Amino acid sequence: MTWRLIFRNITRNRKNSMVIFLLIALICFLFFIGNSIIGQTNTGLRTTYIDSLTADVMIQKNGDMSMNLFGTNSPVTEELVAAIPTLPAYDTIMNIITSEAAIENHTSQISSRSFLEMPELSEGDEPALICGIEPDTYFNCFPGIVVEEGRTLKNGEYGAMITASRADRMEQETGKRPAIGSPM
Repeated sequence: MTWRLIFRNITRNRKNSMVIFLLIALICFLFFIGNSIIGQTNTGLRTTYIDSLTADVMIQKNGDMSMNLFGTNSPVTEELVAAIPTLPAYDTIMNIITSEAAIENHTSQISSRSFLEMPELSEGDEPALICGIEPDTYFNCFPGIVVEEGRTLKNGEYGAMITASRADRMEQETGKRPAIGSPM
């Protein structure tokens, strides 16, 4: 009985029904597009940050200094570097982390903002994020990192790795691509 009344009302008021139908279709379309954009944004953020830099959890010390994943929120000076708080009981924390079965991978990382200068390529300093890492554990935690030229660092080895987009930008600006082994 109800379906018959609904169908009869739609057929008698076609103009009004068509407007309502089009509005409902437009709203559904907008929700679909919005959900797709949000889903792509989440995927992009996971690829850019979680799979390549931050992982799922970060442990850091609370302190008077404002800190984030990329280091201190203050300008880098010699006085400030000495004041950056260290993580107390590091060994105890690492023992807890390694004994937890739900944690698949872990690594240690120190991050800060800096200026990158490659004397043979550029005349000025370029702002850059630098990360001090433990190579043996770091690259296992971040499968999103793909080495396009050269190789990953090994434990105990000093060196720097830059992104392909930074190397491309430096090549465009100077006409010369940064070479493996160039001083920074």
